[in-house]
Amino acid sequence: MSESRIGRPSRGVRAAALLAATLLVAAAPPQSAEAADIFMTRTNADLLKYCRVTVEAFDAAKRGVNVVPDDIQGTWDLATAIGGCQGFIEGYRDAMDAATRSNTSVGLFNLVCVPETVNTFDMASAYVQWGRANPGDMDKSAAMGVYRAWRQAWPCSVIVSQ
Repeated sequence: MSESRIGRPSRGVRAAALLAATLLVAAAPPQSAEAADIFMTRTNADLLKYCRVTVEAFDAAKRGVNVVPDDIQGTWDLATAIGGCQGFIEGYRDAMDAATRSNTSVGLFNLVCVPETVNTFDMASAYVQWGRANPGDMDKSAAMGVYRAWRQAWPCSVIVSQ
């Protein structure tokens, strides 16, 4: 059995770590130009690409069908799409909630009243529905697209005042 000094792993531990790192690199999905831009969700076209896949996959799962949409290359791409959509949608809702509860609330957010019972799937579905109905807005801001979709789906009956 080899011993190691404190702070320095034994030769066997170093070899195991090197093997593990090699396997992780070998198992990583191939990087494409599109994969490099995964975190560049700025336009409606960017976000709609991920949210459409997310809504289709979750809708299929709710029906008991195990489906990966045709334009997704496998579970890695599906997970990336779901994460991109879910992260943007939930982050937007959190930001909207924080802004409407603060004393410096942005007036636009006071026109959207997403009920507490609405889940991420419903919010993404509303955005996808809006995106399909507004193809001319794909080069515009994803944040404004989400705002417009939610304003259409859940308008406030009374403007909230601070």
